[in-house]
Amino acid sequence: MKYTREQPEARLIELKHLRKQGFEITPVDDVKKKPVCNEKTNYKWSNDEEFGYQWSDEELLEYKAWGIYHNKDKDTKFAAIDFDDKHNVIQRYASLFPWTMQVMKTTKNGKSKTAQLIYKVNGQGFPKFDYGGASKEEGKLVETLQSGISRITGKDRWIWNTHEITEAEPEHITKCLKLACFFSEVEKKFPPKGLGKRDEAHLRLAGALARLDEIAYPTMLLEQFHTRLCENIDDNEISNRVNKIAYQRRQLKGGQEVFGIKELANSLNANFKSYDLLKTNVEETEKPLKEYPLIDFGQMLNIDYPVPKFILDPIIREKTVTQISGDYGSGKTHVGLKLALDISQRFSFHVDQSQTKSNVGYDWYRHNDKIKPTLYVEGELPAVDVRDRVNTLVQPFIESETKFDINLNNMYFLTLDDLEMNGFKYGFEPLAITNAEDKAKLNRKLIDNMLDKIKDKTGTYPVLFLDNVTALTSIDENKSTDWSGFMMWLMLLKTKGVIIVFFHHTGKTNGTASGSNLSQRLIDTHIILKKLPEKAKFESHDGVQCSVHYDKFRNFGGRRTLPFMLLCDREGNWTKYNMIMDQKDFKILELVKEGKTVKQMCSVDPELKEATVYRRIEKMKQEGIILGGKDDDGFQDI
Repeated sequence: MKYTREQPEARLIELKHLRKQGFEITPVDDVKKKPVCNEKTNYKWSNDEEFGYQWSDEELLEYKAWGIYHNKDKDTKFAAIDFDDKHNVIQRYASLFPWTMQVMKTTKNGKSKTAQLIYKVNGQGFPKFDYGGASKEEGKLVETLQSGISRITGKDRWIWNTHEITEAEPEHITKCLKLACFFSEVEKKFPPKGLGKRDEAHLRLAGALARLDEIAYPTMLLEQFHTRLCENIDDNEISNRVNKIAYQRRQLKGGQEVFGIKELANSLNANFKSYDLLKTNVEETEKPLKEYPLIDFGQMLNIDYPVPKFILDPIIREKTVTQISGDYGSGKTHVGLKLALDISQRFSFHVDQSQTKSNVGYDWYRHNDKIKPTLYVEGELPAVDVRDRVNTLVQPFIESETKFDINLNNMYFLTLDDLEMNGFKYGFEPLAITNAEDKAKLNRKLIDNMLDKIKDKTGTYPVLFLDNVTALTSIDENKSTDWSGFMMWLMLLKTKGVIIVFFHHTGKTNGTASGSNLSQRLIDTHIILKKLPEKAKFESHDGVQCSVHYDKFRNFGGRRTLPFMLLCDREGNWTKYNMIMDQKDFKILELVKEGKTVKQMCSVDPELKEATVYRRIEKMKQEGIILGGKDDDGFQDI
């Protein structure tokens, strides 16, 4: 007897095949697209032993829509390739992936397309891949799923091939994902039939493909994808088109010039960003080597070189990399957010000036030049904590009698929550990875793209804050080789005009940045923040209390390199003090600010002696902490 897919008999056969493959199955709400819960179940997206419920065949057959779990506490797991292209182009390349179980979807016009490919994962792992926009509406093409569930049947879904589920080959699947993204972008921009421009486009496409490393991307694999492109666009000259790849590769080996991705992009008036996915193995044959200029000192004297401007004088200047290190609780992020706020709003690092002679040596002064946006990449804190801290820091400017022009849209942020809420389920892709520089390069491209977008939007590259190295990389910090790719990336950004400030932890023993000193060799400024010892802490102060030390300073020197203490209260007000200050000095200074005379101070605090108070006031006067002359009570005005 022949069954149709909707008949109970056929569904039961299908269900038994799924169970035989090792799937754990749950009914799914076809509208909400979530696992069904009943009085026996209280789970949502997991099926672990504590909360899971084993649905019977009879119960499952009552529901039209089923889902399968990916991550199970078993040796055999399942992963999926999820095709999301709203234009249904990348789906046409699904058959070029390793043969396995397919979840098909019926479109509104009644046609079928591949929604997912399901693979077994047995110890080899599965590629983490997500390309396009944050959602289908924003241009997402494809992603891989390794947790949660996949909806495999329902009102618009059905299964093709339940009998054979292939074990994943991560490397080959990754290549297919990259090529599918590239070819789908090319297909969308390819000249329509009849315009006479296809010969030119195919030639340039073949040249771009020929430049890919032949070991990583064999000619046969490229020809398969090129063939599918021809079929999709109804181009009957398949053999002639496809054979150009091998021909172009022979031309390159013979030293001949061939077209590349730039020529293809210009010809089709497009920007094929997916080609960057393939570039890790691209041969550098784009252009002949350009000669460096030979300039003697006599020529240098007459060249009008650009003079880098200070963004926050003296610590942050154009074309520089600044590192800020500190131990746990030293206030690194608080200081970093304050720096980002000041730079983006053209503020100086405002502190309480009432106790000081001048700001020379301590304040970080923002020059009144053009607006400079900031991009703050926060690898640890939840987004709400970042938001609350920035709100606190901006309040003194809002409440100030001085009218400040505040534009918070000039500050850009990227947090773990932003990633998770936009489809990046595993957080930040590491910007440096031990023994995986090619992968790290691709990850860094994500940040590069953000910088380019902000430049397109604002007209200038933002100041990039990376907080912090440990959270944003996966390296052995003690090995200089692990640092090299990351630092070279920062140097390249520096040459492009991006100013970088990155944060790192200090070592437990040496008090400077932990790990290899390679980073310190290449940076321009290194600031170390240290928690104040208990005897030096301001008892009445419950916010950030740290000391600031300059470990490296290429762009300044002299008095400006002296260490100082920096405090920020819960209201976002910043205050600085000289390093000579201790707890007794704090007490005296507080009483001075209250207008107390020396005699009154000693009566308020019996531990204070007049001679001690006079001596300490004189010392603070010499250091510029207390200003003015003596009044009738012998008290130094501030």
